[in-house]
Amino acid sequence: MRNITGFTLIELLVVITIIGILASVVLVQFPDAMKRARDGRVISSMGQFRTQSRIIYANSREYTDIECKIDSITRTCSDCNVGIKALCNDIGENTEDLLEIYVNDNKEGYCASVQLNGSEKFFCIDGAGEDEVVLHAKEYDEEPEQCSSTSDCAISNDCRCE
Repeated sequence: MRNITGFTLIELLVVITIIGILASVVLVQFPDAMKRARDGRVISSMGQFRTQSRIIYANSREYTDIECKIDSITRTCSDCNVGIKALCNDIGENTEDLLEIYVNDNKEGYCASVQLNGSEKFFCIDGAGEDEVVLHAKEYDEEPEQCSSTSDCAISNDCRCE
């Protein structure tokens, strides 16, 4: 009598089925993980945007060159500080929505907001020159009213995340 070692066809099919089930579970959760990772990168870039804008303010005593022109088709930023431009482009690559930046007419304050992909919330940052007593850098369920296209915050010198 011959001694045959190895797996039977049934055992191989069971193993392949289990691997298939595990792979499908991972693939279902993968897109959500990607959205959350992109949101994390956007939030990090927004924090760096804020730091870069403070450096610009420290050098010139006004928020100059932080309001980029953003092309809605190519999603690229131009006509602003080089560091801000790089962060603006990075944010544009990682969100479905465009970054919105509003600077007060007196150049003493600004706000910037963007809609996140994974949570459908908005992330907003602001700065107010030397009077930065209350600063905002957080998520909001809705776009902050004082930092939106419907607000005349630049004219009233009141751009902020509220």
